[in-house]
Amino acid sequence: MRGSLREKAPGRWELRVPLPPDPVTGKRRRRSASFEGTKRQAERELARLVAGADDDRSAAQNHTLEHLLEKWWEQKEARLSPTTAREYHRIIVKRLVPTMGPRKVTSIAPADLDTYYLRLAKDGLAPASIRQVHAVLSGALGQAVKWRWITMNPARDATLPKASRTPIDPPTPEQARRLLSLADEHSAEIGMFVRLSAAMGCRRAEVCGLRWIDIDHARRTVKIRRSVVDVAGRVIVKDTKTHAQRVIALDPGTMDRLAAHQEFVTDRAAACGTELAEDAFVLSHAVDGSKPLRPEHATNVFRTLRVKVGVPNARLHDLRHFVATQLISSGHDIRTVSGRLGHAKTSTTLDIYAAFLEPNDRHAADALGELLSDDNDI
Repeated sequence: MRGSLREKAPGRWELRVPLPPDPVTGKRRRRSASFEGTKRQAERELARLVAGADDDRSAAQNHTLEHLLEKWWEQKEARLSPTTAREYHRIIVKRLVPTMGPRKVTSIAPADLDTYYLRLAKDGLAPASIRQVHAVLSGALGQAVKWRWITMNPARDATLPKASRTPIDPPTPEQARRLLSLADEHSAEIGMFVRLSAAMGCRRAEVCGLRWIDIDHARRTVKIRRSVVDVAGRVIVKDTKTHAQRVIALDPGTMDRLAAHQEFVTDRAAACGTELAEDAFVLSHAVDGSKPLRPEHATNVFRTLRVKVGVPNARLHDLRHFVATQLISSGHDIRTVSGRLGHAKTSTTLDIYAAFLEPNDRHAADALGELLSDDNDI
């Protein structure tokens, strides 16, 4: 690294030294200093300033992974959803800092990450969890590249474990009806929650986020525009997972249930000497509907119901799979199914439910066979 000097007046010098780019913005920087003396003395002072700037660059290259994670997290946390932020922070604090925190960022190579991931796998960590650890590392190391701390992101060339997907085993229609019946017996809120989940195919956070203003009785539609999440004991209302709104049509039976439920909660509020809030949630244990049903509460109740139905391994998310698989089996097109589920891309729906498309493909093959049959000759 070289500096420059210029004589502003006899015996008075301006010394300029380029510095490493700003680690956050990437902008070029320089240090200027005034000096009085001979040219030889000014050159010696310039050499001293240049040496100090090189030391600064060396310091930047000696940052540890723990320091990088701390700086990256300061910027990243606010841009993540609450649930993702909670999980990423847990990975940083519980896994990365204790094991790889002291490592110099410049010393981490793809082979080191491969070894680390293999050790996590041997310790029993699932492939999906290892991939989450990788996502954090890749994000932080990618930021280190932008800050010019390193020249390449070693996570890009790391080898990840093969992702394994839990087999889809949705409840049968008979089991779904049994779940609905038991949910109704439990409480009005849980009964309505299970009905909406089985009729719409929405995520549980989206069902809990419904407000009465989202229901259009005349058109028999529901607008999905927010979700509710539990984070460290706090209930947070946010936008949807895909950050997009969508409108879903409902069947007459579910609309009748919604109307009856609205009448019930309105009467309940009046009996308690109050009324529903303007933006009241459809599902709420608060008399005025001001607070949403907690997603974790719905999940805990569902775990009790599933045992009584005889499907002890069923998950609440399987009601979403129930909707998708039933619609696909009935011959509805993937775009319609994908839109109802709220997938950002139809390819996501195809990837998840490809196995359930085989019967439709068989029907398509038979239909083409009939067209090509000799019996159709004119």
